Amino acid sequence: MPLMCDPESTFDYVLETDRQKPKEHRPVFVITYLSGRKWKEIARLNDDFDESDDSCAMLDMAYKMLKVGLVNWKNLTGPKGEVIPFDLDKLEDILTMNETIELMRAITSQGVTVDDKKKLESQSGSNTEQSAQVVQAPQSAKINRP
Repeated sequence: MPLMCDPESTFDYVLETDRQKPKEHRPVFVITYLSGRKWKEIARLNDDFDESDDSCAMLDMAYKMLKVGLVNWKNLTGPKGEVIPFDLDKLEDILTMNETIELMRAITSQGVTVDDKKKLESQSGSNTEQSAQVVQAPQSAKINRP
């Protein structure tokens, strides 16, 4: 089944600043895997972001990128401990710029973290020995060549 047809095809992301908190208190951002259409939308926003000289417009584009990939959050509470219900329009009020950039990277990396990349790069290659025995053709076998 294509990943986009599975409503459960999301991954959780915890901001670096929250990773030391007990698991039950960590805010978790739920990110969807991107379809080709959503990747195009992200690519256009990224191009516009790179070409812009307007700081406010760049910030708006950053939040639009988050809105493409962010589908929920869990355990997000305000300064007084009140639960903050999921609402994409609140992003500008609850995230710092560094957190916004971190979430943008999480969305575009699609769940592969820097640590994951390091692990993949450091893994030894697979065993290159042959897994099947070499069998010799009988002497009487004919090889047809054109």
